Amino acid sequence: AIEINPDYVDAYINLAVMILTPEVEINNEMNELISCNRSSCYDRYDELKLEKKKLYSKAIPYIEKALQIDSSNIQVLNKMSQMLSALDRVDEAKKYRERAKNLEN
Repeated sequence: AIEINPDYVDAYINLAVMILTPEVEINNEMNELISCNRSSCYDRYDELKLEKKKLYSKAIPYIEKALQIDSSNIQVLNKMSQMLSALDRVDEAKKYRERAKNLEN
């Protein structure tokens, strides 16, 4: 779809969603590990956190492109903010969060 129409915003969003599909399972496992006090649980939690960061790094370029085409998508702005926060890119995350809030008002 992108090859036919490079401005087709939904194609970029769908690519990001596909990349982020494992995020739900990762979050579920991370949530289960929170109550575990063994060092192996801490290690696994850190591994999962790193996996999630890798997913975010892969998805961000598609989200950025989608926002270049349509900068008014509040859900996409909020997801971008969340991913950037998880990657410790707090200042950038704040900008996207503020843009989303401005659109909500």
